[in-house]
Formats: sequence, C-alpha cells, structure tokens
Amino acid sequence: MKKIPAGVFYAIASSFVFSLMNVLVKATASSLPSNEIAFFRSSIGMILIYGIIKSRGIKFSKSNRKVLLLRGVLGGAYMIAYFLSLSKLPLLDTMILVNLSPLFVLLFSSIFLKEHLSKKSFVSGTNCFDWGCINLISLVL
Repeated sequence: MKKIPAGVFYAIASSFVFSLMNVLVKATASSLPSNEIAFFRSSIGMILIYGIIKSRGIKFSKSNRKVLLLRGVLGGAYMIAYFLSLSKLPLLDTMILVNLSPLFVLLFSSIFLKEHLSKKSFVSGTNCFDWGCINLISLVL
C-alpha cells in the first residue's frame, strides 16, 4: 500500500477537525451565544499557538503592531460573524457562504488595493462564483 504524503494527511485531518468544530458549534449554539463560542475557540487556539511558539523559541513580532492589531480585530469579527451564521443558518448555507470568500477576496483586492486581475485569477473567481451559484440553486430545488 502506498504511503500518504504528510501534506495530504494534514489537509484531510484539518478538514475533518474543522468539520467537527462546525458541527459542535451548531450543536452548542442553542445554549451559548456566538460571542462566547468564539471566545472559547479563540482561547483554545491562543493556548495551543503560545505553546508551539514557546517550544520552538519563536519571538513575538515587534514591528507593524497596528497592522497586527487590525488583523486581530478583523479576524475576531470574522469568527463572531461565522459562528453567528452557524447558529442562525443551516450548516450547508454557511459553508456555501464561507467557500465563496475567495471570490470576495478577488473582488475587494481589485477594488480597494487596485490589484491587476490576471486571466488566471479571473477564471478562478468565475469558477468559484459558478460553484457557489450551483450550490445555492441546489438549495432552492
């Protein structure tokens, strides 16, 4: 039997763990607000990352603190909105919206950052939009 490459194994394992997290968030959303769920999820992640950083001797970044703060605030807002959508919408609808995020990145980077859209990125964005539309239509039917 052929051995699975480590990268493929970790990609499959992370997909499984995130799927499990989504199901658990959906199950606990009836008894806990999405803000608290996001807080506990962030706390667990912070403890794990802090342990990894300390064990490998990585130093915290001292440059671009404003950008790091903005990233943290926007990431926290995303997590709260994501968990709120998991609690209010069906699981499939939330996953469709989350998987449309590459399209929004493509659009916003061209509008706000004035990045040039190559033919390859335009085709990728169109494919993302097409699959999102197919999934949305399948929900209606």
